Amino acid sequence: MKLKARIPYIWNKSVPASLPPSKQIRQWPLGGTKCIIVGWGCQRAGADVTDVASVAELKALRGRTCDQFFNDVNNGHEFCAGYHKSGLGTCPGDSGSGLVCKHHGSMTVMGVMSGLHPEQPQNFPSVYVRVATFIDWIQTEMRRN
Repeated sequence: MKLKARIPYIWNKSVPASLPPSKQIRQWPLGGTKCIIVGWGCQRAGADVTDVASVAELKALRGRTCDQFFNDVNNGHEFCAGYHKSGLGTCPGDSGSGLVCKHHGSMTVMGVMSGLHPEQPQNFPSVYVRVATFIDWIQTEMRRN
């Protein structure tokens, strides 16, 4: 078979992700943005954490939608991503995992998983710290170390 165009090929399973640009996208990701999380949390509700990483595609939610599930989310520096009653989501053990979204053609770390529903995490969105809010501090610490 002959292809009409070149297809990019990734030689390994890792794809580099960048940090968000300083102060330009403090409200990103926008509601509806599809993102990816990789974590070592449980494979199903009630199971132990695993030594095999799992990947899930989650949708970022608008602040008002997030407020329906969590009453203590600070929409200024936190956001939610995931689905309601889908069985697909994060579990204990995924905390600290990066949520990566495509921004202007490159994969960008937009969130760090920080909270989940206490009783049914697989059926509710998760809470993420918005990386762009802390980008100045992150860059300062990276320069110092």
